[in-house]
Amino acid sequence: MHISVGSASHVLALNTAAYPNSNVYVLNATQWQPIGSGWLTFGEVGPDGSIWGVSGSTIYTYTGSWNPIAGSLNNIAVGSASVWGVNSSNQLFKYVGGSAVWQGYAPPFTPSSAENAIATSGDMALTVLDTSGGIHVSTDAGGSWSTIKGTASSITGTAAYMFVRDSSGVSYHVNLMVPQLRNSGTGAWSCPPQGCPAGSYHAVYATAYFGGQGGAHGTAGVTGQAQGYPQNLLDAEAVETGANCDLIFGNPNQAECFGSTTGRAICSVMGMLGSTSLLSTLPFFGVAETLVKNNSGANGYGCYVKLGVTHCNFNVSPNCTAATSPPVYAPSVIDDSPIGLAGWWTTGTCVRLSTSSLWSCYPVPGAALKTTQTTPGNCVNP
Repeated sequence: MHISVGSASHVLALNTAAYPNSNVYVLNATQWQPIGSGWLTFGEVGPDGSIWGVSGSTIYTYTGSWNPIAGSLNNIAVGSASVWGVNSSNQLFKYVGGSAVWQGYAPPFTPSSAENAIATSGDMALTVLDTSGGIHVSTDAGGSWSTIKGTASSITGTAAYMFVRDSSGVSYHVNLMVPQLRNSGTGAWSCPPQGCPAGSYHAVYATAYFGGQGGAHGTAGVTGQAQGYPQNLLDAEAVETGANCDLIFGNPNQAECFGSTTGRAICSVMGMLGSTSLLSTLPFFGVAETLVKNNSGANGYGCYVKLGVTHCNFNVSPNCTAATSPPVYAPSVIDDSPIGLAGWWTTGTCVRLSTSSLWSCYPVPGAALKTTQTTPGNCVNP
């Protein structure tokens, strides 16, 4: 009926048992165990194991027993430090506790109250579908929004790990991390003392494209052009996006991840003045996943408040198996909300100029997920 994955060690499922029979289970190693005697219409588990759900429109959280929470929601999403939901009036809320309980938000679209129409991770990343299936993303806890091209009927995950399902039931990875290729041609022609040939008019062209199935504009890519008299400074620029290159779940070394550029300058009288072609101008890309352990305890240090959410720094070190050590991606500090657990599964995008050069890796925003895992993990290098 429904499954929710907060982390590798926190998985929740709802079966098809009819009310009032319990239908909520969590995965304990290789076995499913029932949780209390609750029955949920919809339920989610966070990276820290916190369980929230909706039964009808009544909200519950599980802390050894099922506890009702004031308010009503039609869907719910649980992050490492945030709980969001949409009610039957298509209003978006965030759980703040205390006497206020829920804080309302007014995004520039109408949130859908359908199940699986909202997802969150960490404490800042949020994705919400509107009533027409439009996909909207916030990286600052609802402070601002970006709209993703396309529509969906359901969604899970955020940031680099966002997946959607269309109305036909086909699932897609929403690729928010794509390479971009820029090519420019700039210059002017110096005419000899006797002047350029009569009627001379110049054109400069710059093209950027990706291999295989191409990028956002197909296999032909994008061509920019500029025209003018020989002595004019001409500037042609082309920018293409590798929309068919998935650096996270695809093959970063496939043709669609490699870009090429061409350029040419043409005179209306003398013909071709010059041309250039560069192939595979992009570096090599890769993705690393590293388990790190928390060396700063539950509360961290250097805490600050951003958009009403407390952030702290946590010193970390790799916690990988011997077979996957040392990891290519080894962050030393994680910025996250307290309470810190045993560690984090972190994701980094990596780049290198050639197969013989070293990788340089950078954190993926919103992709550091808390975990209670203390034993070394199978880290993944590019």
